[in-house]
Amino acid sequence: MGPVNLEEGLRRKARRAKYDYVNGGRAAWLAKIDSQPLGILTPESVTGWRNAYVAKAGSDPVKRKSAERSAAAYLRCARSLFTADILLTLKVKLPPSPFAGVKLKDPGAQRYHSEVNPEWLLACAQRELRRQQPQQYLGLFLCLCLWAGLRRKEADLLTWQQVDFTGGQIQIRRTKYFEPKTEESQRDIDLSAPAIEVLRAFMEDSHSEFVLDGAAPAPAATYDYYRCDGTWRDLHAWLRAKGIRQKKAIHSLRKESGSLIASNFGIEAARQHLGHRDIRTTSSHYVAKKTRIEINLPLSSKTDLAAV
Repeated sequence: MGPVNLEEGLRRKARRAKYDYVNGGRAAWLAKIDSQPLGILTPESVTGWRNAYVAKAGSDPVKRKSAERSAAAYLRCARSLFTADILLTLKVKLPPSPFAGVKLKDPGAQRYHSEVNPEWLLACAQRELRRQQPQQYLGLFLCLCLWAGLRRKEADLLTWQQVDFTGGQIQIRRTKYFEPKTEESQRDIDLSAPAIEVLRAFMEDSHSEFVLDGAAPAPAATYDYYRCDGTWRDLHAWLRAKGIRQKKAIHSLRKESGSLIASNFGIEAARQHLGHRDIRTTSSHYVAKKTRIEINLPLSSKTDLAAV
């Protein structure tokens, strides 16, 4: 390994250290952050950080748009810490908001562009996963997406009691393990008869109250904890190998599910299927055009044109 590659490797390791709670990396990172006074944050420094972050993307329009979107997301999250509700909860005197006067540029919706052939993908899963990696197959087939369009957390904590085999539905409800993202997230998802039969076969071999095998649930976790983390990681790698290039490959299947519903039953049906509160979220981020919409006008033949 050359010196340049070695240096880059060390930088990557340093960036990952803040997640290392086992060896003290996370504690050291938090101590470094907590030692900084909030007074160093000013509208000028916030604006300067945003401009520098976007500038690092270079001149590539795609990379710059991605950087603008990420910068706006980071700043919105940081700005929320200075809202009235948070300040009332903290009950401490804070300096003026460093976001006062900082205009956050709206980079626009990141519209979903389908790169999935669902029939081909499901055929590959039938051939490669159903027997060799049944949990990955169940995660792809049922929960995430091509059939039910569930969020990963909804799938991770789905119990067999939430599957209505008689009515042919999955019922997303608040349980002792699971809190829905919004009230609109509580919904009934219709499944086809073949999908229900696949679930029935898996239930007969299951020894768990959960549809997917995994560790014990942790409802009190303060971070994104997944019982089936190993299954999700393996499924993500499998999807990448199948040509799905999006960063959140598993989540893209949820969007594909919404696109299929929208194409066949309309955008409102897709909103209900995905459990969105606002139909604009469905339209802007989750649905790609799956059917051709074209104008057909009669064209004159060459003979007709010659006679004109």
